[in-house]
Amino acid sequence: MTTPSLGTLLQAFLADELPVQKGLRLASIRAHRDALRLFLIFVAEDVPCRLTQITLEALTLDRVQRFLQHLETTRHNHRRTPNHRLTVLHSFFEFSRPARARMPKRCPTSCRSPSQTSASTRHSVS
Repeated sequence: MTTPSLGTLLQAFLADELPVQKGLRLASIRAHRDALRLFLIFVAEDVPCRLTQITLEALTLDRVQRFLQHLETTRHNHRRTPNHRLTVLHSFFEFSRPARARMPKRCPTSCRSPSQTSASTRHSVS
């Protein structure tokens, strides 16, 4: 069995998982979409590559942490905003866990780990 592409997973997450399985409203789905879009733009600039060329392997814990830091320092977002983005990323990583289980261990199974820095603990989800 082959690992689905990032685009396939994102489509399934936004079109099926959120509205059908979780019953989220359109505004919540759009907020998830926008958060994922910002993260993927950050990843594409960091790799560097086109958005369509991002792979699941590029979605690392280190990139998630740097993205959250980027939201605070570069975009000057309020503390709640990175927390919301982290919640969205948690949700997507949990959804994509079966696909990532078939991959090398570089992909995070969660956005949090015991080795995170104190800066990232501000973004923890309660």
